[in-house]
Amino acid sequence: IYTRSMTDPLWGSRATYRSERADATVLTVADRGGGFIILPGTYSSDVRDQGASQATFGRARVPLVGASGTGSAGVLFADRNYDDGSSNRVASADGVYKPSDEIRLRAQGMASQTKDALAGGNGKNGSNGYAMVTDGFYDNGSEHLYARYTAISPKFRADNSIIVQNGYSALEIESWQCRKVEGFFNQMCPGLNAKEQRAWDNTPLNRYVTPVLALKGNRNSFWNIQPRWLN
Repeated sequence: IYTRSMTDPLWGSRATYRSERADATVLTVADRGGGFIILPGTYSSDVRDQGASQATFGRARVPLVGASGTGSAGVLFADRNYDDGSSNRVASADGVYKPSDEIRLRAQGMASQTKDALAGGNGKNGSNGYAMVTDGFYDNGSEHLYARYTAISPKFRADNSIIVQNGYSALEIESWQCRKVEGFFNQMCPGLNAKEQRAWDNTPLNRYVTPVLALKGNRNSFWNIQPRWLN
């Protein structure tokens, strides 16, 4: 959700609920428009004029606490109805699980429905898309590992957010291990960053494997060395 996608609000209303068992909020805004709507693509994005619309958001989250860890489960709904009859809706479900302070797992699945007679390729009959993001994180203060997988279908669009690219999948990994040293540098963290991104038809878009050496030094300095001959 990107609230600045509401360009020129005329009026708005919000209701919020919070307790130990759940959080929920609903926001609706009459937007006079005047900005632009992002039309995402695989190799480039486009825009069209943003007309007057009614933007509505709904979010609910339930915290989960148990002997095996903590986390949360949530749902989200985002709706944009334009005065010209166009519309964009996104619904999603997400979850977070933390078995310990060092480990965190997250996942979110999204589906969109768009009707836009002014945007090429969407048409009056509408188009449906979906997206998913999942990641895992481990950090104990000296060892770090992070992995993220993203998949966004070619027809996915979210007018109440910032989605500038669709029609791709990507896997990203980063890892490093830090140790204390003596001298000008007081901490040395060698590691590795890698990414593989492909279009929906499996065409390679972006690929790199980058060794990384991060150094923390005197005078509050930070140094980062990345040879990029494998990009």
